[in-house]
Amino acid sequence: MDKINAHLRAAMSHLRLTVDLAWGWDDQSSPDLVLWTIARQGAELLASPDLRSVSICQADNCGWLFLDRRHLRRWCTKEGCGNRAKAARHYQRVKARRMSPSQR
Repeated sequence: MDKINAHLRAAMSHLRLTVDLAWGWDDQSSPDLVLWTIARQGAELLASPDLRSVSICQADNCGWLFLDRRHLRRWCTKEGCGNRAKAARHYQRVKARRMSPSQR
């Protein structure tokens, strides 16, 4: 938590209220802008009830985390990991059907 809080302190020191009455960063060209955004949004997630809705992608070789409030998803993206997993299962079913009983 010390490291997270250190990054969060650094990020929050650059957070400003804009004329549009929205949060923004004081230096949009800073190379640290990405880190500030990750620190702020990560801390907000860790302190929110949504943390219980974070899931890990079940696809082989992925491991991405995603927010699943309805607890229905298995993959980070249906188009990417989900499609590859479904295609692999289909391939295995077709392959099993083509094998003769003695090869099974």
